[in-house]
Amino acid sequence: MALVRACGVDDLRAGGLKQVQLQNRTMCIACTDAGEVYAISDVCTHEQGSLSEGRIIGSDVECSVHGSRFDLASGAVTSLPAEENVETFSVVVRGDDVLVDI
Repeated sequence: MALVRACGVDDLRAGGLKQVQLQNRTMCIACTDAGEVYAISDVCTHEQGSLSEGRIIGSDVECSVHGSRFDLASGAVTSLPAEENVETFSVVVRGDDVLVDI
């Protein structure tokens, strides 16, 4: 497990998304209304839109380009037009830091 600091806990807000660059990867850090934190690839598999520019709906992130949705925990497509899942990464919140396993 190679944990890398993605951001601070204070950089996130409930129901919010944040784009981060970690080791040549663009990721979307998501914080649900319940305070759960997830890390997924920031690139929608349909038209390569930025998922961090979308919004959280329940446990999904919705792409702002064409409305594709992905489950934050698994990366699975939950709503078309995307047909390919996105990559997810394990997250550990340690103190004031959000760490992502790359």
